[in-house]
Amino acid sequence: MNVEIELARRMLLRSSPIYVIVPILFYFKSQEAYFTSLYSSVIVASGFFLGAVIMSYAAKISLNFYYFAALFGYVFRLIFIFGFLLLLKNVYSIDDLAMSLTVPIVFLTMLFIEMTMSIKCINSELGVVIISVDYRLAPEWPIPAPLDDCYTALGWLHENSETLGIDRERIGIGGESAGGGLAAALAIKARDEGIYKVCWQSLTYPMLDDRTGTDEFPGDPLVGEFVWTREFNQYAWNCYLADADRVAPQVPGRLEDFNGLPPTWMFTASLDLFRDENIDYAQNLMSAGVSCELVVYPGACHAFQRIENSELAKRYQDDFKASLKRGLSSK
Repeated sequence: MNVEIELARRMLLRSSPIYVIVPILFYFKSQEAYFTSLYSSVIVASGFFLGAVIMSYAAKISLNFYYFAALFGYVFRLIFIFGFLLLLKNVYSIDDLAMSLTVPIVFLTMLFIEMTMSIKCINSELGVVIISVDYRLAPEWPIPAPLDDCYTALGWLHENSETLGIDRERIGIGGESAGGGLAAALAIKARDEGIYKVCWQSLTYPMLDDRTGTDEFPGDPLVGEFVWTREFNQYAWNCYLADADRVAPQVPGRLEDFNGLPPTWMFTASLDLFRDENIDYAQNLMSAGVSCELVVYPGACHAFQRIENSELAKRYQDDFKASLKRGLSSK
């Protein structure tokens, strides 16, 4: 893996707190381990980022609230943790997602795609107020900083619930990919601390186990060939953990006691590198008596729903929103 290219790209994306257009050409060799041939060729052909929204990552924690149709009379909340490597996170302002049903963004693959299931859509259809956590990123801020930021946000929400008109019995958490891993870690930490309750967690192909993709745990050779590879996974985990102990909660996949965790919606895909660790985690939850709904889409890879017009993406949108409604509506 060409670490210099990756670090240069990440530093560029995080160098300024203002909105900018970044026309930049990156040359990638086709043999680079962390790019599949599919989007490696696309990157070389397109050769630039457009529409990158730059955020500042100071030590403070920034929370974004999205009310929309639920501005009045809302009774429950969702803390959604965005992933994207644990390194780049979501370099696109969630405010842009909230302003439009269809927003052009650039994902890991640097493909220009659109996210139709925006925050506004969820708000308007379900009346769910969503809070995003601008957690600090590795490698500058490895564990415990990212998880501490998420826990601080959860605590702040509980402690200010009366002022905000929040039903603390209906505070859920969730995330995708690396954000899903942080959400799972947050649920474990909240359970262990015993101070702040989480009523439900939504985990979409979460990044749970640092061992996935190693020589000792290579996994099914049919997974991890699209978008998120074994090499990229190990690079991200090493940056995220640094010298920290490889134990739960920062590595949810190493958890031994699953008792007392919140009801869970676990989603994964048959071609996703995280498939087996996601299924194992769901089985451990169920074995511990935790209510868990496990959904596995056949023929789908990591980030498949970013191709928003596909049948699988539309199906995911419906399933996700239905689970969100179920999870946050019951105490």
